[in-house]
Formats: sequence, C-alpha cells, structure tokens
Amino acid sequence: MTPVETQRELGRYRLPSGEERIVVGERIEGHVAVSDIPAHDEGRVFLVERHIESSAALAGLVAAYIADSMERGEPAVLVPRDLRER
Repeated sequence: MTPVETQRELGRYRLPSGEERIVVGERIEGHVAVSDIPAHDEGRVFLVERHIESSAALAGLVAAYIADSMERGEPAVLVPRDLRER
C-alpha cells in the first residue's frame, strides 16, 4: 500500500453549469500530486500533475489551471472541445 497524506485544498472554481470543483494537492511517497475533484460526492476526479518540483511551480500550475478551466467552462485537463470534434 502507498503511504498517502491528507489532501489539501489549493483552490476552487465554479463551472457555468454550477458545478463547483476543488483543486487539491497531496504528497504521495515524497512527491506532490495535484488533482481536480468535485466539491460534492458526484463527478469525475482528474489527475492534473503527479510530480511538482517546487512551491512556485505548484502555485503557478494551480493559478493557470483554474483560470483555464473557468475560461473553457470545463476542467482544463480535458481535451479541448474543438479537438474532440475532429
């Protein structure tokens, strides 16, 4: 079994649909992983990044990820809509 620490909230955002999502970080075997999870019990969980090198990289990733997600109206980890239509 992999030792996992408790998740820590790094940020939140709300999609146009009203769904609220939380960006969380957790340390897994010495590495910081970032995930995008639903604020409530229903919805998909997405791994955003699994090896963050520094606090500055973490802060930049979270800020850019939330801004991109809000602009797109969907979690930024998903393939952009225009690429799905090809």
